Amino acid sequence: MKMQKSSFLLATLLAVALTACGKSDEPAPVAAPAPPPAVQPATPPQVTVAERVEQAAEATAEAAEEAADAATAAVAQAADAVEEAASAAVESATQTQGGTDVAPLSAVEAENLAKAKNCMACHALDRKLVGPSYKEVAEKRAGEDGAVAILAEKIQKGGSGVYGPVPMPPNPQVNAQEAAQLAQWILSIQ
Repeated sequence: MKMQKSSFLLATLLAVALTACGKSDEPAPVAAPAPPPAVQPATPPQVTVAERVEQAAEATAEAAEEAADAATAAVAQAADAVEEAASAAVESATQTQGGTDVAPLSAVEAENLAKAKNCMACHALDRKLVGPSYKEVAEKRAGEDGAVAILAEKIQKGGSGVYGPVPMPPNPQVNAQEAAQLAQWILSIQ
């Protein structure tokens, strides 16, 4: 644009100088074309700070909602997995401790197992030692629902207060199958 003004000014000075020199019979110089109007760049619409804050808040809320949905789905999936595992554990424990899937031992085999697991150090078949006799336990639990499972759990975990003040210690050396077999044998004693 500056160059166009300079060209126009130069052309005007030339015309004045020629006229002053007496060369007016020459055609007058053509004026330079007017410069095109300057094109203003389009200005983007002005966004206020409040609008930017509102947009950021909306984006944050959307992201938080998506994260909450994902977390809820993960928690539900984990809860389902825990429920399935717990059901399987309960079913397994019920079958093993309930004696339904455990083959009973003969009286001789069961008594040998009781001796091998040191049960006979505190219990006898028909008389009280440190703990009750097996016959007393069988009489007390006779006809009780889930007696095999209850007794098998007592054999493994121990207990107190059922037959007096002396507690029965836990027996970690006895596995679930052995506990169920011992419980079946004890409950069969007449």
